[in-house]
Amino acid sequence: MKNLNYKIMTIIRVLGISINLLLGCFHVLNGQHSMHAASFEGNGANGSFFASIGQVSVTPISDNSGEVLPGVQNPYWFNPAAGGSVGADQVLCAGTAPDGLTSLQSASGAVRPIEYQWQRSVTSPSDGFANLSGETTLQLSNPQVSDQAWFRRLARISGKTDWVDATPSNTVALRTVWEKFRTSGSGSWVQNATWEAFDGISWIGSPVYPGEQQHNCPDPEASILAGHEIEVIQGTSIALPVLRVANGGKLIIRQGGLLQIANELRLQDSSAESIRVEGP
Repeated sequence: MKNLNYKIMTIIRVLGISINLLLGCFHVLNGQHSMHAASFEGNGANGSFFASIGQVSVTPISDNSGEVLPGVQNPYWFNPAAGGSVGADQVLCAGTAPDGLTSLQSASGAVRPIEYQWQRSVTSPSDGFANLSGETTLQLSNPQVSDQAWFRRLARISGKTDWVDATPSNTVALRTVWEKFRTSGSGSWVQNATWEAFDGISWIGSPVYPGEQQHNCPDPEASILAGHEIEVIQGTSIALPVLRVANGGKLIIRQGGLLQIANELRLQDSSAESIRVEGP
């Protein structure tokens, strides 16, 4: 008999479950039937399917094995197709506690129950994420941030033992705005190491210099302490609402530098020079 190639789409009902079974190319030769290739797509079924003409056999996969046999799609062990969404970005005045991160939409697209894990990064919105111990609910009630941090929520199906291929939500950013500064020593205005910032409890090494961040936090100010000499160098432009120069402190504005004080410039009584402005 002449070789014939067929492509057949058959809907087979096995044990009450509808299975879309796509048989590939097979040969009919001298009355004998043999399957040349086959691919299988299960719809809600937990099993592998092997077909020949006239019969279908089912080999179940254990619910707890996580095994996916070659040629078989097993959606039972797929993580959620969508990680859901959380909100929202926050800008915080120093010393202000952030609001909790709420769940705007739950993860979806999984057969098994879904589990969650919150993560935080202080590196970037795409790298450096680490699990937050005990934070496994839909929302994060108490996010911790000192300067800037990014948060996201992972989703996986129950029975998984790690979060390697978990599905993430969107990423939200929490950023602290620093508003109270004092000098830590002499140096250039635009060097962070020249300044300390107040975090609401104590003075810490400042991650920014005064005037670097534009914000609406109340009473931003900078103080030049006694014995410290601060330079606004050429090509530098600084805008600040309030500047205080203590007795024995000194501000030097070099030629080509610009310092704009919007509200208040306070100089303590001093027998020495407090401000020097250089020009051509």
